[in-house]
Amino acid sequence: MEFTIHTLETAPEDWKESLVHAKETFSFIRNLEGILAEFPALLKGAMNLWDLF
Repeated sequence: MEFTIHTLETAPEDWKESLVHAKETFSFIRNLEGILAEFPALLKGAMNLWDLF
């Protein structure tokens, strides 16, 4: 199975906020967040969980 790994350049505009948050948190966009960007609610939830951690 292949997954699209989004970057700030390839992610749809509505999804970029969570990717920017990931980049600010980790200093780069990890592959996991790039893949989760395909599912915006999942990426947002994952970043919220990371913030709680």
